[in-house]
Amino acid sequence: MYVMNGGLDLCDEDAVSFLLKQIHALSQEAGEAVQTVFIDTLARAIGGRDENSPEGMGAALRGASAIEKAIDGLVLLVHHTGKDTSRGARGHSSLKGAVDAEISITRDGDIITAVAEKVRDGEDGAIFSYQLKQVALGLDRDGEHVTSCFIEPMSNSLHEIADATDQLPEKQQKLLEAISFYIEEHGAWNPGGEEWPEPEIHRIVNLEELIAYASNLDISKASRDRDRRREITRMIDALQAAGRVGTNRDWIWLVSA
Repeated sequence: MYVMNGGLDLCDEDAVSFLLKQIHALSQEAGEAVQTVFIDTLARAIGGRDENSPEGMGAALRGASAIEKAIDGLVLLVHHTGKDTSRGARGHSSLKGAVDAEISITRDGDIITAVAEKVRDGEDGAIFSYQLKQVALGLDRDGEHVTSCFIEPMSNSLHEIADATDQLPEKQQKLLEAISFYIEEHGAWNPGGEEWPEPEIHRIVNLEELIAYASNLDISKASRDRDRRREITRMIDALQAAGRVGTNRDWIWLVSA
């Protein structure tokens, strides 16, 4: 891995050309092609332009696309959500339309969860949960320990993640209470068959109807209905990763803690 410190302006053709020359030189030195370029963060790589404007974001995306074509590989843009996380990534909406994949990263205690929000040529919604584990690398010249970390994947089994998640965030706890109430009022026993627990183990409700119900409660603070529904959906994904709810296609149920 090669790290280039300093600024990059994706909107500046000369800056992008200079980066590509550096990449070419590095490939020659290493004897193999550079296949992936990470840009951290996108907001710092647009030369002070307005990320909320189509002109600013469009210019940055053209720069990223030029790098992608030149290396015939992957350009990964690290970006952040705004204050209203239900609305996704900051900046102009052209960003989401341009990328081939969008993966959101959230953290709840020691559990980090990646969700495939968009996959152009695949299925959306895949979830990968993991923990970071510290490992000692040795001592530096001052005799102090040098450490790094590695990813320890979790099986995404309900019990493993539930055991590691002691306390839910406040919004998720409110949603869990709303789900419990809604199931109490409208739930029916689950059937049996493929992808179901044993028959009549859990009371289930329709997932879309539950989302509509929860989006009208004081859980999401988003102003628009579609944004509230999107945030509720993400929270349900997090509850499922935490082992608090189960889903099967159009249905959802509570999992005993």
